Amino acid sequence: MNGKNGASKALDRLHAFERAYASKDVTALAALLSDAVVLHGDGTILQAETKGKDAVSKVFDDYFQQQSAQHKTIMEASSGATAFSFWQDEDTEGGVVGVWELAVDDSGLVGEVWLLRQLTHQEEQKLVRLHAI
Repeated sequence: MNGKNGASKALDRLHAFERAYASKDVTALAALLSDAVVLHGDGTILQAETKGKDAVSKVFDDYFQQQSAQHKTIMEASSGATAFSFWQDEDTEGGVVGVWELAVDDSGLVGEVWLLRQLTHQEEQKLVRLHAI
């Protein structure tokens, strides 16, 4: 998928992905993913790649169960079959910022997701305690 139509499809998928994420709708999120989707770990939040629609959906479902933040898209763009957004999740304890990059496959589904986000205060404290031991 390339050219203007590919970029448009990628941006459409990103919008749908952002809506599903913001509403914590795992079913809607899963409907956007290919069966062979790969969620690439950033080495901090996710240590390794997660492969497959069910496994990736479970990562998001587990995360949604643990957080209550409001998700806001700050900026987005697309090129070819990829789209990205810069976003912020805010809650009563502050917020975190992050970036998604989604790659849309030839079937129009999300085939790859890259995630990079800062740690929450609680995540930072947990890592500090682990490394202090």
